[in-house]
Amino acid sequence: MKAPVPAVLTACVLLLFGCGGTGGGGANCADVGDVCWFNGAVGICPAIGDNECTSLCDGFFDAGGCETQDGTSCYPVYLGLFGCLGTGTVSAGGYCAKNNDCESGLACISNTCTHGCDANHPCADGSGICVDIEGYEWMVCVISPSFTVGGSIGRLSGTVVLQNNGGDNLAISAQTFSAFTFGTRLVYGSSYSVTVSSQPSGQTCTVSNGKGTITRNVTDIEVLCSTDTYSVGGNVSGLSGTVVLQNNGSDNLSISSNGSFTFNTELADGISYSVTVYSQPSGQTCTVTNGSGTISGSNVANVSVTCSTATSFSVGGSIIGLSGTVVLQLNGGNNLTISSSGSFTFASTLSNGTAYSVTVYTQPSGQTCSVANGSGTISGSKITNVTVTCQ
Repeated sequence: MKAPVPAVLTACVLLLFGCGGTGGGGANCADVGDVCWFNGAVGICPAIGDNECTSLCDGFFDAGGCETQDGTSCYPVYLGLFGCLGTGTVSAGGYCAKNNDCESGLACISNTCTHGCDANHPCADGSGICVDIEGYEWMVCVISPSFTVGGSIGRLSGTVVLQNNGGDNLAISAQTFSAFTFGTRLVYGSSYSVTVSSQPSGQTCTVSNGKGTITRNVTDIEVLCSTDTYSVGGNVSGLSGTVVLQNNGSDNLSISSNGSFTFNTELADGISYSVTVYSQPSGQTCTVTNGSGTISGSNVANVSVTCSTATSFSVGGSIIGLSGTVVLQLNGGNNLTISSSGSFTFASTLSNGTAYSVTVYTQPSGQTCSVANGSGTISGSKITNVTVTCQ
């Protein structure tokens, strides 16, 4: 019983019978790799819609016989032919150098005159496909076409190792955008699966269109690499108001409840981080531990922010117009000498509920300084609105 013809080996239009035909090779090929006829010999379709079938033989069916090529001149696959039945004198099992050495009805396969293949006579090398090509008196052995597997890789800054079907390792180094092709070809109808075996340092590469079935050269696999980034965060405890944190002097993060936190902006490997308190919660002081370091290939999650309710509060404000030296007092003491305009804060703090009074103890030479918002009662937060104006 004759074996069915695989799709990739579909015969094309021109049919010539027996060995010795010299017809032309016009063939409207349905697909790259289709088997077709070329001057009485089996050929290969080089491109879809190509009207010329490319010969796989060194010559036509003549006295020299039709010999199998090694595939180097065949586009785009390696396709070998065991057929072109002989017209010589060597009987079955005898030594032959070419098909023409063998008796009619035999083919020279592995230097042995052999019958054409059928259900009882499989292909001698075990890897061919027994095909009934229309126009032949016998079925012949055709080696299954093989194809390349590859695609493109982009944004790679290190070295990545790709695999196909769990092997055939392919190492690729820093490329902006580049094509790649695995070294091992695969036969028609086999599966391919491209994966990342080893990621580049500091990057993650992902594969698209990496799986399928071989029907032609595979060129549409895409590998894109991106720089790894890592988050910075930790935990807040003891908070009763709202605290604003910063990382590296920016990326403000407002937090109003205890628990874990993470800054919005991630950092690349090797970048330094520094977490600080930008704004304290009302009536509390928050401190940061484990707040600085360098990203080392993983997320930072051990920053600790501890908030506690203050029991005493500072008193201060601002002074303007000062050209000499003024001495201020807090509640009749805690003398504070100031020689320039700007902000000021008394060194001593006052307990919650304590009254405060800021006065001028010594006026600057040639000036008079007056105090506004200088008195009141501590109410769970520091005082920062005392104003001293000098004229």
